[in-house]
Amino acid sequence: KGTLAEIGSTGEGYPGQDVAILKIQATNLITLPVGDEAGHETGDKLYAIGYPGDATFSSGTTSGTELEPTLTDGLISAKKETEAGVPVLQTSAPIAHGSSGGPALDDRGQVIGLTTALFDDRQGFNFVMPASIVKDFLRRANVTPSNGTATDMWEKGLAQFSEKHYKKALATFNDLNNIAPGSPYIQAKITGSQTRISAGENVEEGLSQGLLIAVAVGLLVLLLVGTGLGIGISRRGKAKAA
Repeated sequence: KGTLAEIGSTGEGYPGQDVAILKIQATNLITLPVGDEAGHETGDKLYAIGYPGDATFSSGTTSGTELEPTLTDGLISAKKETEAGVPVLQTSAPIAHGSSGGPALDDRGQVIGLTTALFDDRQGFNFVMPASIVKDFLRRANVTPSNGTATDMWEKGLAQFSEKHYKKALATFNDLNNIAPGSPYIQAKITGSQTRISAGENVEEGLSQGLLIAVAVGLLVLLLVGTGLGIGISRRGKAKAA
């Protein structure tokens, strides 16, 4: 739809602190948590999300799918420093032109940096501006990252969906859709919840699959014990009658 943005704080282009903070007036946005790269080492998983030009505009796909971001994955290949003295994360996750500024996530879904640079003639040499620098720019812009109501509801719905509490998840996603309408991701979860409910896959809250299995096993044991007692009583009865 297009939204006016105010420039909060800016750095210098790579190899400098290649970060810019844009501020918009909006409410009930679903956001990503800003993490910290300090707890991650070489070899840890990294996911990059962005809008590479070739995949977004030049791939022959329909215009309706242009807003679908591209997700790539790889490893933190090394922790290095640019010639300007700026720390960066090197990654094997593919990054293409147009992806710059997109979030780099760890395996918990936390932002540990922003994709910032790649070298066309050297495959696999891609770089991420770490979250510690991003946080410094946020402080300069007087921004404190925190979850809002919409984000809390989104995370609650995802947890219910993953635990197969689809009726609960449907109610949560419907409530979220009322305060943050128009999101294709919310709509997809509403449809997914409805489909699984119709297929009889809903698990009521408090009854996990493990508990259901335990109950079933318990009933089977009682049935077998009851059958054994019945046979014993029947045989003793016949003995008395003889």
